[in-house]
Amino acid sequence: MRGDARGQRLVIHLRLAGAAIVALAIFALDVLSPLQGAVAVLYTTVVLLAARTGKRDLVIAAGTVGAGLAAIAYLISHSAEPLGSPAMRLTVSLVANGITTFLSIRHLAEIDQRRSTQARLDQAQAELAHVSRLNLLGQMGASIAHEINQPLSAIVTYAKSGQRWLARAEPDAAEAADCLDHIAANATRAADIIGRIRDIARRAEPRQDHFALAALVSETVALLQRDLQSHDVVIRTAIAPDLPVLWGDRVQIQQVLMNLMLNADQAMTQTPASRRELLLEAARDGGEVTVAVSDRGPGLPNDTEPLFEPFRSTKPDGMGMGLSISRAIIERHAGRLTSANRAEGGASFRFTLPILQGSGA
Repeated sequence: MRGDARGQRLVIHLRLAGAAIVALAIFALDVLSPLQGAVAVLYTTVVLLAARTGKRDLVIAAGTVGAGLAAIAYLISHSAEPLGSPAMRLTVSLVANGITTFLSIRHLAEIDQRRSTQARLDQAQAELAHVSRLNLLGQMGASIAHEINQPLSAIVTYAKSGQRWLARAEPDAAEAADCLDHIAANATRAADIIGRIRDIARRAEPRQDHFALAALVSETVALLQRDLQSHDVVIRTAIAPDLPVLWGDRVQIQQVLMNLMLNADQAMTQTPASRRELLLEAARDGGEVTVAVSDRGPGLPNDTEPLFEPFRSTKPDGMGMGLSISRAIIERHAGRLTSANRAEGGASFRFTLPILQGSGA
């Protein structure tokens, strides 16, 4: 970050130096040229060079200096002469310089406004993504409770076993130590589960980092498995062994996976229990990784694009933001999120993520 700021300051200084050299050259030409006054219109180039810095105060300074140099050049060459053609040429040049300065300032103001608007839109989208994550956590509440309850129950069981081994007439230290090892392992597992849930629920700026997609898919399946199984949904995975390490926000990609898997679950509520199958595939395809979540529900309408519009939901109690946010997240990672019907019935949602050059498996 410091290097970027230092580089930007260097570029601004170089542009200012270039503008100063151009201004001095125009001043010398204005004094020495037989077309005094007309040459002063070239000061507009100095204003445009100053506008490249993106600083409105520098644009104003360039316009003011240009007008001042034009007036000085006129006084040097024509101070003793009556008003005539040189004065008219000077007036035209000053007007052109003033108009250029005004338009440059207005253009910079529009750029600042667009940046401010984009920042507000990004903030609003981040807020919606946070709400969507909390909604996902609410839907998978039973699975979360089960995931945490398993290691806690194991901790209690091993603690009681350790007490029994120590309470014997001849305490068995080896068995007690083994119980303590199991207690430590399950406590670590419970802490990891809570940490994952906290990461999903966190409200923070997107964090770009390397992550293993295969591990992320396995973790997400583990979080949702009990919830899906309670709805008689069978989960099948087909994860290629050569998946590379990817770059992006791990929590956001997990949010997309969770959303697509829960959508698939809800799409199969009317499907006979014997046919409820969720297929999760991940494979390398050229310079990108493709992840597909498929179900055996009723399928999608012919025009699927409205499904990705905000506040459009096919569920009575849906927010209509899940797919919209998911597509925004994937596109922010330079990927694509699409949907299609399957030939064997049901729907498939597929997203791609680019592979960084030099990324190993």
